[in-house]
Amino acid sequence: MTGFNEAIKKLNKEQLEAVQSIEGPVMVLAGPGTGKTQILALRIAEILNKTHVGPRNILALTFSDTGVTAMRQRLVEFIGPTAHQVEIATFHSFSNDIIATYGFAFEEFRLTNSIDTLEQYRIIEQIILSSNELKIFSKIRGENYYVKPVVNTINDAKREAVSPDQIKDFAKNMENNSNKKVDIEKFERRQKVLLDLALVFSEYNKYLQSHHLYDYGDMLLRAIELIKTNIEVKQFIQERFQYLLVDEYQDTNNAQNILIELIADFFDKPNLFVVGDDKQAIYRFQGASVENMAYFVHKYPELKIINLITNYRSNNKILQTADKSISNNALQVSKIIDSKSAKLVAINQSNETPELFILNNYDEELLKIYKIITEQKVDLNKVAILCRTNQEAKNIALTLNKLGVATQQNSQLNILNERPIQALMQIFNAVINPHDNVSMLSALRIISASDTLEVIKIADASRKNNTKIIDTALLNPKLKETALQILDYHQQSSVLNLVDLVEKIIYEGELMALLHPKAPTLQQLEVVTAFITKLKEFAFRNPNLYLKDFVSYVSSYKNYDIEFEVQLSTHRSNGVFVNTVHQAKGMEFEAVIIPSVNSKNWATKKRASSVELPSELVIKQTSPSDDLEDLRRTFYVALTRAKNKLLLTCSKTDSNNKEILPSQLVEEIINTLKVTEVQHSEEEIKNFLTLTTKQLPSDFLSQEIKDYISEKLTDFPFSFTSYWDYLNCPRTFLLQHIFNFPQPFSPTLAYGSAVHKALEQFSRLSKTHHPTKEDLLKFFIEALLIEMPFADQKYIDSGKHLLAKYHQEVLIELPPAIEVEYNFKKHIVTLGQFWLSGKVDAIELIDSKARTVKLIDYKTGSSSRSKNDILGLTQSSDGKYYAQLKFYALLAARDKNFPYKVSQYEIRFVDDKHEFKRVSFEISKEEIDRFAAELEQTLTEIVTATEFPQKDENSSIANLFPILN
Repeated sequence: MTGFNEAIKKLNKEQLEAVQSIEGPVMVLAGPGTGKTQILALRIAEILNKTHVGPRNILALTFSDTGVTAMRQRLVEFIGPTAHQVEIATFHSFSNDIIATYGFAFEEFRLTNSIDTLEQYRIIEQIILSSNELKIFSKIRGENYYVKPVVNTINDAKREAVSPDQIKDFAKNMENNSNKKVDIEKFERRQKVLLDLALVFSEYNKYLQSHHLYDYGDMLLRAIELIKTNIEVKQFIQERFQYLLVDEYQDTNNAQNILIELIADFFDKPNLFVVGDDKQAIYRFQGASVENMAYFVHKYPELKIINLITNYRSNNKILQTADKSISNNALQVSKIIDSKSAKLVAINQSNETPELFILNNYDEELLKIYKIITEQKVDLNKVAILCRTNQEAKNIALTLNKLGVATQQNSQLNILNERPIQALMQIFNAVINPHDNVSMLSALRIISASDTLEVIKIADASRKNNTKIIDTALLNPKLKETALQILDYHQQSSVLNLVDLVEKIIYEGELMALLHPKAPTLQQLEVVTAFITKLKEFAFRNPNLYLKDFVSYVSSYKNYDIEFEVQLSTHRSNGVFVNTVHQAKGMEFEAVIIPSVNSKNWATKKRASSVELPSELVIKQTSPSDDLEDLRRTFYVALTRAKNKLLLTCSKTDSNNKEILPSQLVEEIINTLKVTEVQHSEEEIKNFLTLTTKQLPSDFLSQEIKDYISEKLTDFPFSFTSYWDYLNCPRTFLLQHIFNFPQPFSPTLAYGSAVHKALEQFSRLSKTHHPTKEDLLKFFIEALLIEMPFADQKYIDSGKHLLAKYHQEVLIELPPAIEVEYNFKKHIVTLGQFWLSGKVDAIELIDSKARTVKLIDYKTGSSSRSKNDILGLTQSSDGKYYAQLKFYALLAARDKNFPYKVSQYEIRFVDDKHEFKRVSFEISKEEIDRFAAELEQTLTEIVTATEFPQKDENSSIANLFPILN
């Protein structure tokens, strides 16, 4: 044990005390950089050295396979091969071992197969769709609306060891202490939601049990149940594991705590050693809770608490900044135990003050980050950019890559977001269904990359002639061969096995070269390889399934918004680490940059889940202050990753040019920071934007295509939708409005369109007759079956219920419209050189003598909106609805043939919550003139544009027809 003896000599006083305190309950408060992994391994070695127990009598639990490997490697250094006999495991692998070892003797614990996340979603969706007892979940709120929140809440319940019966009993015994109508409605809805949750949860468990299946959360719960209900099993486990160690104890959830207690409860003072830091508890969203550490303190009155205060990582000024931040948290274990020495003491003698750089806007903030990195005198792999979200990290990494800076990112990758995989899936869809316009056009665009203009022309021709893309392509000399090739693959798709067909498509069709016209990076090659590996795994498990089955399987991930993750084998160690704070936990860097520390990015987020586990049923209680304390702990973890340099950046305006302030978290530590306002020269900014602006490849916008665009724009009727699409994403405008590319089908949009059509038909009939509720419902069903010939019954039932309610509460009180679907297009309304077009849902007469009218716009959706939300004055609103009203106002004002004077503009919500708000506005001439000037400027920009970048990464049409780089 030479390694052990040498390591013991290097310990400080508190570390040595932790290693040598091997009897009774012990809690070690191990702050960042205090050497906790070393302590855990050394303590195991100390137990073996000072007691008569063997290595098999020690159990060490941690949270990740990485943690298991790190602890075992360290232990091997200290005690050699004997380290492999110590039970070091994650909570879930240990639980699985318990079930595998002892479950065979008990039929109810026999688990045959585990289910993945996708299967969990499918089972729960089927339960929701097939149940006739649900009060809330059965109502339509969009595709799979309730599935994801129900899955998440059931997973939460399992982490907290909360049963369906507990939820049901809680819901039935809820009390409402308010007489206000709005409070009564909220109370009743919450009660119904919880009763629905309990029912689905119970049915889900029954399904798993009857099929001998288990999900991720079941492993731990079944192990707990087995130990609880079988005294022999419990005694055997307690006799075997006489010493128990738990790493990262602050990250434990309720179920994990129950397991620990069951193993340790034979003695009043068990040999239970936990290591944690409540200041770094950043996994509340996974059920972890600081309250568990406080509970541990109260449970064991004779608990020995050891505080590791010597920090071997950060300099003193960084530690002072971090302590200043976290001291604002009320819930801290150090305050519960009245610790006098909770502050960390730095060994690092460097004295660099943390800095905050304030920039004018986000682009300049990115420029500053780039300059900071290039000015560092350390290796890039010793620099980290720690972000609040994955999306932020992805955007920053992309910018740095464009500037030639190598980056390290998360090795877990959702490959469905990668361009090569998106392209393959679009080709597969076309092979399965060549008559689907969206899939076929996309496949032609990818395979016939050199004939882009021809693809654009057949899209336009198909729309004008109302023909299928495949039929139009077969008539095109340049695309005919590709179309025939896809039809050939289609014929073989029901004969060839999955792997053979896919390899034929990829390699015979030379798709690898098409997916990567330029030399592919190692990661790009890995992405395709990983996808093919996943496909082969699917084929191995399902040998009788074909391409359509695999496409359906992969599409389900997207439909349910589940990440289709793969672990990339490559790990580049020579780049800047760009990732979220959570991914950086346990790591350290010479320099740390924390970007966008503003009041929008580093702020608590509203919990908007439609289904939530009652906080009363778990140890932890949630409140806005808890959310802020969680956020502050995440900020603390980010601050304490830095050794010598800690650099924060913040801009004065966001991406929409709205003013933003530094985060509250920054204001709390501002006195510990060196604050600098940075001004870049116009030349610097221009060069930076030139290098980083995302543009279409030059070969896409060839001169031939530019001429085609100009020709189309010469006599183009600009609608509000086309104008707004351009503002949000020029690429979307180009593909949808100029190239006339087809859009993917959306049941939710089809449903909304059918509601609109029903209201239109009802309004038309109201001009001459007195239509009934039955007429309205008939109009809806007819419209829905045109939009969705095989509409699910849930859409029919939901629409009938919605419109019957709307008829009863709104329509019977309204005067008949004098105009329905009034179309300005035929009147050739102009703004300068531009032709404006638009269609108003309805026009109602206000004063027949004055010819004053009200313009009506119907909006369907989940809920109504407030006036401020419509105006764009709330944080979540972009002002689209009010901009649309101003567009209509401009049309009415400039239409020489419009026979009315508009005095009011009204938005009428036909929403799922049955609020049915009607929000009216008056728009002045001055406001119309200002809007006209803005509109004309944008339209001028459109007709002179030479590039149409994709600004909206969530644009469905732009992502369906990606321009592969």
